[in-house]
Amino acid sequence: MSKKMSSNTRNKIISTILVTSSVWLMAIAGAYYVSEYANINLPTLNKNSKAPVIIAKRVINEGELVNEGDIEEKIMPINNIAKNTINVKKDLIGKITVNKLEPNEQIKKYDVTLKENQNNTLRPYSIPIKLENLSDLSINSNDFIDVMVVYPKNNNAKTKQVKSSDVVAAKLKVEYMADTSGNIVKHIGNGESEGQKTPSLLVVKASLEEIQSIEQARREGNLLFLKYSDKNAKKTNVTYSK
Repeated sequence: MSKKMSSNTRNKIISTILVTSSVWLMAIAGAYYVSEYANINLPTLNKNSKAPVIIAKRVINEGELVNEGDIEEKIMPINNIAKNTINVKKDLIGKITVNKLEPNEQIKKYDVTLKENQNNTLRPYSIPIKLENLSDLSINSNDFIDVMVVYPKNNNAKTKQVKSSDVVAAKLKVEYMADTSGNIVKHIGNGESEGQKTPSLLVVKASLEEIQSIEQARREGNLLFLKYSDKNAKKTNVTYSK
């Protein structure tokens, strides 16, 4: 008479059958998937697809507030749209430009910022100058100046200006002076400069509000630049050490 099968042997046989069945089921399922879906093409973005983008309608200078009339929506091929562009007008209106924007230029997220983030931030600002408008021909880097505007006499009646001049921005730090080629001009005394270069640009550190005031003053009169003598004052160093 044959011996009865032990429980351990029976369990091993059952385990082997289950594992083999699982492998066969997975193989059958894989074959079915390949036969059904291998030839399906995944959707791709058509190179001729178009999308909206917001562009500038005019020159928008750095530091300007963006109004609805300054921008427009344009539908363009996606291949022609730059990364990080803004495609909704409401995301732009009321913000301040960080970079100068040209007409038809696509506006990117980093081209604008919230007004409250910009008003008190000091940044380099270039002002065209003439030697006769400098109170002191020895102005150099790290000096401090007042920017004043002198109104034309024949303009007083039209603009109802009572004063002949105004301080536009006070105690601005001079970054450097440059000639027409952008080369830095350093004064060495008595109004002379290294290489006899004539400065045509004065680069200062100013806030957005100060820049806007200076730009407005340039349209209304002539700018004068008055040098400070107390540039080493503690309060000044704290304010302009950014």
